[in-house]
Amino acid sequence: MDLFDRMFLLVKGMFFTFIIPFIFAYRIPNYYFGVELVFTDDALLWFPGYALICLGLLGYLWCFVHFIFDGRGTPAPFDPPRRLVAKGLYLRSRNPMYVSVLLVILGWTLVYSSPLLLYYGVTIFFLFDVFLVGFEEPILQKKFPVAYPRYCDEVPRWIEIRERE
Repeated sequence: MDLFDRMFLLVKGMFFTFIIPFIFAYRIPNYYFGVELVFTDDALLWFPGYALICLGLLGYLWCFVHFIFDGRGTPAPFDPPRRLVAKGLYLRSRNPMYVSVLLVILGWTLVYSSPLLLYYGVTIFFLFDVFLVGFEEPILQKKFPVAYPRYCDEVPRWIEIRERE
């Protein structure tokens, strides 16, 4: 894959990122959610909220780079990676991009101290899960018939929680 192809993937991936995750993780919670969002004065919520937002953004960007350079595709369902990406955050979760978007929503929930945003985040979680189980995972099963089932056996759908040894 030459430089032009990678740059084209990067542009397509950035376009998708600024449309879908931006809308779900920022635009809807801040402008269209139907609640007046007011910053909380409680620094105990404000600081961890922004920490979660930053963590979510960094996680998404890390996965985005893996999709472009290792998977040779974009996060968009219409232009998925051509190779199974099973490195970095993808060793802890099969869906770290979705987890990252949920972290951003949870961060906004803390920053604005809004229980309604928490309900929104839970709703988005369930919608993501339905999309994954009903659409994305069956496609990956067909596209990577040997590697994907093995990957599913080794890595959880959402996050890995290890017990202390």
